[in-house]
Amino acid sequence: MGYSKDQLTDLLKEAQTKVLANDPTLQKYSIVFNTDDESKGIGIHDDGIRLLGAPIGSSEFKLQYMQDIFQQVKDDWTKVQEIEPDSKKRLDLLRYCLNPESRRCYSRYC
Repeated sequence: MGYSKDQLTDLLKEAQTKVLANDPTLQKYSIVFNTDDESKGIGIHDDGIRLLGAPIGSSEFKLQYMQDIFQQVKDDWTKVQEIEPDSKKRLDLLRYCLNPESRRCYSRYC
C-alpha cells in the first residue's frame, strides 16, 4: 500500500543518518526536514506531488500550490516596486521574469 508521510520522513532521516555517519563530508548535501518552506527542505505530501514544477494530486493540493505561486509572484513584484523606480524597467521585469507563463517563451531574458 505504501508509507504514510511520517513513516517516509522517518525512513529518510534514518537512511540519511547512516550515510552521514559513514561519510561526514556529505553533510553539505543533507536533506533539511521539518520546515514549512519547501524551498529550504524536502516536502512530503499525502495529497499530491510536484512533478517538474507542476502540481499533481487532489484539487485542494493543486489550488494550494497555485495560491502559493501567486503569493510568491506578488511578493517578488512588491520587491521590484520598492527597488526599481523606472516603470518601463518594472514592466519588462514583470513581462520577462515574474510572469510564470513567459518563462517558456522568453527565458533567455532572465
